[in-house]
Amino acid sequence: MARKGKAVRNAKVAKESEVVEVEDVKPEIEDIKPGTLGEHDVVMGGDVVADVPQNLLAIKEQAQKAIQALKEYKEQGKKKKSLFPEIDLGVFLLVVYKKPAMYNASHNVRRLISLPQPDKNFDNTSICIVLPDLDKSDAAKKNPDVDAEAREWAVKLREEHSINKQISKVLTLRQVMRENSTPESKRKLAETYDIFLCDKRIHKSVCTFLGKSFNKARKVPIPVDLEKPLISQIQDSYGKISMPLGACRTRVSLRFGHLNQPIEDLTTNVDEVVKKVVEYCPGGMDNVRSMYVELPTGKPTLPIYVHMGSANEVKLQKAPKLRPTEGAGQTLECSTLPEGLGVQIRPNGKVRVVEEKTGKGVLYPTTRDEYQKRDDLKPKVNVKWIEKRRLEKQKKRQNRVKVLKKRKRAANAAGGQPVGKKAKKEEVKTEA
Repeated sequence: MARKGKAVRNAKVAKESEVVEVEDVKPEIEDIKPGTLGEHDVVMGGDVVADVPQNLLAIKEQAQKAIQALKEYKEQGKKKKSLFPEIDLGVFLLVVYKKPAMYNASHNVRRLISLPQPDKNFDNTSICIVLPDLDKSDAAKKNPDVDAEAREWAVKLREEHSINKQISKVLTLRQVMRENSTPESKRKLAETYDIFLCDKRIHKSVCTFLGKSFNKARKVPIPVDLEKPLISQIQDSYGKISMPLGACRTRVSLRFGHLNQPIEDLTTNVDEVVKKVVEYCPGGMDNVRSMYVELPTGKPTLPIYVHMGSANEVKLQKAPKLRPTEGAGQTLECSTLPEGLGVQIRPNGKVRVVEEKTGKGVLYPTTRDEYQKRDDLKPKVNVKWIEKRRLEKQKKRQNRVKVLKKRKRAANAAGGQPVGKKAKKEEVKTEA
């Protein structure tokens, strides 16, 4: 019940924002009490809708109302001019999970989503492409002219792919690493261009090197294949957005358009994004707690979907254990071992000597066993030394327990006051 009450309070807070002055988008949920909602019921558009995983049409309708409200809100505040309208007027879909995934089974850090009606085009977008090094010799690595191979690539793109002005800048992998070695330079590079493309052969290396500077700027390079027509891939990149799928993520925010676009285009985009989020997010629709349509500033934020189910019902794939428990293998006889000993092969391929009756591990061969001087494998396991080390560790453990018990008794006798090193530290602090 506490989770349900918290979700309703969050929806009430969103209702009290400035945008809710528009009558069309008022989610009248103040009359809905948490106790009256079922585990699988959803507050959507002021109504309680059941079985939402199969009813994405209601989310689309509510998103259309929210987009209309944001447009009217911005028209009311047109007196305040924005320095960066292309950024401030962006529209985002915020998705909050019930339970974060602790393990990504697919090992895909992110997925690409294609928008049907992108707001970017050739006129308002600058593109930078990163390509592999043509010369990998030591002399090329020390060449002071780092832009030489980029010029060669520009000529190749012009001749083979008819690329003239579609790409603003061509870089090579070596050039990117030499010119952007600091976080500040990477941040400046991310701010310089709108879209980054990268050859799929070096995509992983480029993403690893650029790191969180590009992740924060939402400009992770998009992989392209030079064996296919590049112009069509550039056209597709205008409408691609990246959805992160890393572990321990509780929410994701995706940009699906611009407020200057028609409402129909924005509604089509958000519908496509919601479908892909349901497909890609860990746990599917059952793991989605809520969805919101918001501006880059975070205010106002309009809820379009709120689920009241418990997070305990969501089943996610557990992370594999670092050291998986392996069952004991079959014990086999070995003619070179003494009687009563056998060989056990574990599933991971390791071999150990065990007792045939009990299956308990045995140290063999040791310095106590018989061997000839001409043997290639001379036994080095000293049973006395191993037993001595075991007793030393046991004594240290016992002494540590005794010291802790002694300190605890002294603290109880002193009425809970600190003793030993803690008391000395407090005395030094009081004197200072």
